[in-house]
Amino acid sequence: MNLNKKIIYAAVPVVISLYLFCFHAGECLGQKKNAQGKSIVAKVNSSEIAEDFFNSVYDRFMQDFRNFNPGSPVDEETKNWARKYVIDEFIKREIVIQEAKKKNFKVSDAEVDKIIKDHPYFKGKDGKFDNTKYLWAINDPNFNLKQVREQVRGDDELIYTEFQKEMMNREKASDGEALEEFKKRTEKVKVQCALLKSAVVADTSLTEAEISSYFKANTEKYRMPARAKVKYVVITPEKVRSGTTVSNEEIAAYYNSNKDEFFLPERIKISHIMAAVPPDADTKTQDEKKAVIEKVLGLLKSGKKFEDLAGEYSEDRGTAKEGGSIGGYIPKGRMRDLDDILFAMKKGQYTKEPVKTAFGYHLFRLDDRRDAGIGLFDEVFDAVREAVLKKKSEERAALVAGQIAAEVKNITDLESSAAPYGGLTETPLFSEKDSLDTIGYIPEFNKRSFALKKGGIDRSAVPLEWRPKKILGHAVIALADRIESSIPTMEEVRNSLILDCKRDKEKELTRINADSVMSALRASDNFITTAENAGCETKETTITRYQYYIEGIGYVPDLAKASFDSTPQEAGLIKGGAVYSVEVPAGICIFKPVERTGVDEKAFAKEKDSLKKNIESQKNTAAFDKWYDEAKKRAKIEVYIKTE
Repeated sequence: MNLNKKIIYAAVPVVISLYLFCFHAGECLGQKKNAQGKSIVAKVNSSEIAEDFFNSVYDRFMQDFRNFNPGSPVDEETKNWARKYVIDEFIKREIVIQEAKKKNFKVSDAEVDKIIKDHPYFKGKDGKFDNTKYLWAINDPNFNLKQVREQVRGDDELIYTEFQKEMMNREKASDGEALEEFKKRTEKVKVQCALLKSAVVADTSLTEAEISSYFKANTEKYRMPARAKVKYVVITPEKVRSGTTVSNEEIAAYYNSNKDEFFLPERIKISHIMAAVPPDADTKTQDEKKAVIEKVLGLLKSGKKFEDLAGEYSEDRGTAKEGGSIGGYIPKGRMRDLDDILFAMKKGQYTKEPVKTAFGYHLFRLDDRRDAGIGLFDEVFDAVREAVLKKKSEERAALVAGQIAAEVKNITDLESSAAPYGGLTETPLFSEKDSLDTIGYIPEFNKRSFALKKGGIDRSAVPLEWRPKKILGHAVIALADRIESSIPTMEEVRNSLILDCKRDKEKELTRINADSVMSALRASDNFITTAENAGCETKETTITRYQYYIEGIGYVPDLAKASFDSTPQEAGLIKGGAVYSVEVPAGICIFKPVERTGVDEKAFAKEKDSLKKNIESQKNTAAFDKWYDEAKKRAKIEVYIKTE
């Protein structure tokens, strides 16, 4: 291979995502084959996304997911989410590249030269660019710099990266925009506040006429919703598990199709020889036990077999008869205090000095090591069997529930059929929006219950989906009773009626009092004194635009907004400031903006460039997202794999 080709082939990959270089060990996902018989997972306009290319990225993505989320289950929901994320990134890549080529986008000479110069061929022993080597190469008659440049320039990954960079650098921010953002973050307004507490209306002060009038004006507010009482049985996977069988063939098939679920951390198999030390042992006893392990170490070094020494000296009799083998693989983290010692050894090595634990002194030997990755079939057999059993039990639960729903003729029949599965559960009367104590709020259960006639049975089982794709079991429902929606009598809701009437009257009186206080404050030159004379609690405070809480008053976002939006932009005292009010839990807060601070020019000068960069980033991200959404709508996209 000549120098020309070396540069071309080695320069291009440096711009390709790290994800595209990972080893493919993924499951077969392709649902469609192209004209050449190769499996593809998606198509964007005329460009195909190959299954093996997709799988390589997906595998690496899942590897990173596990590394960042140790212990998280990799169930079907997680895998579907990951597939969708990865396929969306592939689609985005194809659309961006295709759109860039339509616009005749060209990667700059500077970027192309940067890629070429980054080739290891042009680096010295220190790993830095060697200009002498570079000049020698480009002056070689066998080296065609123009050809190399054009081939590097035409690489799809480089186009994808550079086109996005170019698009993300189009929107600029002005000094004025930076100043406005700085103002929003730093400007302050001093406000005078008066808290007028809610008026209090005694229950006894409400007349019967007021209560009756309130009820007539708000009748629909007290309408009782339709209510139903149902009897149901839930067939859960646990209830049918004992009758579910699993074959070795099913276990093997599940393992081969769902290897992602059986990822194991780095793990080791070890043997040990232990000299047990009682918790209350004195120093002499501890020294004697330590000496036993030191003696064993000496015997090992003289050529004695570890297994024989374990049988003779180890006081862990359960493992001593097995030559010291603890049995099974121990994952990293299970014996956290010993990880640094045990995982640092190589296969066949043993610790060079006694190791102290809560049980005594040990001599450990590393018998085997397995790196983090998909567990071997024999190693995860029990876990795979459990997964298959769980899946089949879930399927059988749905089948049994469906058969019961289809076959029973009435509630009596349902009661008999439900007996082997824990019997029927009867609910109290509930509305369609109520949560049940037994199963919580499951919209489909409630909806199907209210679709039945009294005595009727839903002829298909209801999946109790407590969150997306998480099903507790399948229910068969019968409607035992139903009460239609109605307006109650005034006496039936009297307590609620009095409370609501009292609350509304208090609100009305508080508003009247507030209007009176506000009139007095508008006519006064002394806000604080006038407010206090009117019985208000007062407070003077300084707020920022995004300060939504004031101590002693509460959550008042409207106060901050009005204080800034309704006052002059210039700093200084606010003459003739208006008086405003907002409702707060304790009553009504009346306030008046009185002074506005200006911009600290020195502070702004220090932050201006940073502010402009942030604004430009936000503007460019929004512009790119809008452009991409439009480009995606124009594209013809076909996805052939399951992503939900």
